[in-house]
Amino acid sequence: MKRKRPIDVLRDSAFSMEVGTPEEGSLEEFMKLEDRLLTIKKKAVYEFILADTIDPERTNVAIPNSQQRVLDIGSESPILCRILLTADTLFKPVYLQHVIDCKAAMSAAFRATLELAAMSFDRDQLLSEIEEALSGVRDEEMTTGFKIPVIPNLQARSKAILYRGHDAIKAMLDIVRLFYGPKITHADSLLKYAEKNIEPEDSFRQFIEKAVPVLRFIWNMRNAVAHPKPTTRILVQNFSLRADGTLDVPSIEIIHPDTPQTAVPAIDLIDSIIESLQAIFEELSVYLCDRHAKHGEFQIGVAEVPQHRRRHDHVRFSYVVNLGGQWQPLG
Repeated sequence: MKRKRPIDVLRDSAFSMEVGTPEEGSLEEFMKLEDRLLTIKKKAVYEFILADTIDPERTNVAIPNSQQRVLDIGSESPILCRILLTADTLFKPVYLQHVIDCKAAMSAAFRATLELAAMSFDRDQLLSEIEEALSGVRDEEMTTGFKIPVIPNLQARSKAILYRGHDAIKAMLDIVRLFYGPKITHADSLLKYAEKNIEPEDSFRQFIEKAVPVLRFIWNMRNAVAHPKPTTRILVQNFSLRADGTLDVPSIEIIHPDTPQTAVPAIDLIDSIIESLQAIFEELSVYLCDRHAKHGEFQIGVAEVPQHRRRHDHVRFSYVVNLGGQWQPLG
């Protein structure tokens, strides 16, 4: 038998570590995501990075098992729960391996989570700066030389935020393509698929018909940013002073022939995008899995879990099985 080197003994031994900080709350979940091991706390997500991942040839005994924070939100966040944790609950190979690559679905769900988490972080920073700017002029007299507050780099920051919504939709459509094939390239192609293959009275088709205009609006916003034209562009307005002496907060207006949007406070628009996308992602995941999941000869589906039975408040759905005419929770 080959004698183990000290580094082999060390690497093959059990280990423990404190994950994150106490302020981030308790450790709630472990999740395997492709080759990554994630730990989900109440207010953050960390990745375990094993020493063998960094040093697979075991050449440096000093390389430790380590951790790295990958998200500043955790199981208390609706974004993380309605997208990533709901996906982890539903995209299970035991129920869907005959239909899709569940690892690919989870990877796409993680990408969508990253985009919306980053959008939420940018939104919080922007709101903090707006509130700070307003407090700085609240008691200031409007005399000659009055300084209208300004948010630095607002144009570029707003454009970056709108891009994130588009990229979250792309991740969502990556999941739809796993079920329905490569022709689902954008929201309108999903609508065409539904009109051709799903009956009008089907609740899934009705959901798609309501969701697609929202997705199209967000998609077109990104196109207005990336390919501005006289008839297709966004107008970002910093703080502005009205004739009645009131200050208007930063706003965004969408100029588009099909999906225009009059000027609205930037924060309100961002909030609407975040809420819409996490809700659509959650409901789309539910419909896809409810329609396609199988488990032997049993009839299974997806149903909303009563509040008192949920592990996390915002993970609202789980699998159920029909046993003798009664739907019972699975797992």
